Parts: sequence; C-alpha cells; structure tokens
Amino acid sequence: MTSDADNIVCEGTEVKLSLDLKSGRADNVTFKANGDVDTYDIVKKKVYSVTPTENTTYELTIQGSACAAVTKSVDVQIEKKPILNVTMDKTGICKGETVTITPTFENVSELGWSDRSETVDLFSDFENSLLPQTLDPDKTTFYRIITKSNTDACEQVEWVGKVEVEEPITISFDQDADTVCKGSSFALRANVNGTKNMVDSYNTSYSFEWS
Repeated sequence: MTSDADNIVCEGTEVKLSLDLKSGRADNVTFKANGDVDTYDIVKKKVYSVTPTENTTYELTIQGSACAAVTKSVDVQIEKKPILNVTMDKTGICKGETVTITPTFENVSELGWSDRSETVDLFSDFENSLLPQTLDPDKTTFYRIITKSNTDACEQVEWVGKVEVEEPITISFDQDADTVCKGSSFALRANVNGTKNMVDSYNTSYSFEWS
C-alpha cells in the first residue's frame, strides 16, 4: 500500500492510497484506519481516496494461507491552515514618528517580515518574529508579513500594509516690505518646506489657517 501524498498534508487535502496485491487471498485482507476496520473494498477498487480530518494511520494486513500475516501501514499527519490578522496603530506618520504593527495568528510557527519603498518592486526581509514590531520608516513604506510553519504543507498567508511618511512641516514668510505706512497693503507669502508660494487654490497637500 502506498500514498500519493507526503506524510504531512494540509487540512482539506485529499489523499489517495493505492494497493497492488500480487499474492495472497483478497478475502484475507483487513484494512484499518486508526485501528478501526474500514469496510471499503480496497482490494477490488485498488485506490482509496480520503480527506482525513485528523492524524491517521492506515493499516493493511494480509493473512496468507500458510505464511504469517504481513502488515503495511501509512501515517498521514494533518497540518492546520494558518490564520493571520494584522493591525496597525497608524497608517500615516510624520517623519521621525513610529508605527506599531501587531499580528494575531493561529497554526503558525514563525512570521517573516519584509519591507519595500514605493520605488522598489521587491520586498527585503528584515525580521522573523511572532511579536509586534515598532518601526520608524523615514519614507513611505510597504510592509509584508508571511506565515511560516515547520513543514509548509499548507499555503502561506500574506498580509501587506502601507505606511505613508510625511516630511515635518516648516513655514517661512516672504513679504514685500518690513515697514509700511498705516493703512497700506503688502503681500505676504507662506513658504512650506522650502517651497515658495505653497498657499494657493491649487495645492491640497496642506490646509492653512491665518490668524
């Protein structure tokens, strides 16, 4: 008796057991799953398809007419599917601030952390940890978390989140004159982060209030 799957499979995976009886009497064959007799006629049908829900030992015993009985067994272990949920305390920060990313999970032995900037396509690994991470990106960054297990029998679960980083705001003023006659007008322009004339109807990056 042979199995078409590895000994460790993800839950929900169908396993096929095949039997090629070359000698012995078919009516002297006993087929068991975890010690319980299974009435499936594996001798006649040759293939037994099953989706086990728990770790199972499949056992086939053939009793010869004169020879002693021979037993063949196959162990199939079930790996639970990983579950991953992630929260961020912020999705946008001012440069110099931090963001905390907290994963919650089940059926996971490790989590792989990686990041990339907006201008790079590939993620770079930086941590293997099950713990929350407090990070201080200096530019807008995508973070990725991938589940890992000891066997990787199940498909990995992936999460990707984006943290937008804004440069600290600095404001300076340009004006036409330092001293004016009472009742005269003059132009006063606000420059934000070194860029002149940021205060206009076409710029929606910032909101301003004059006082």
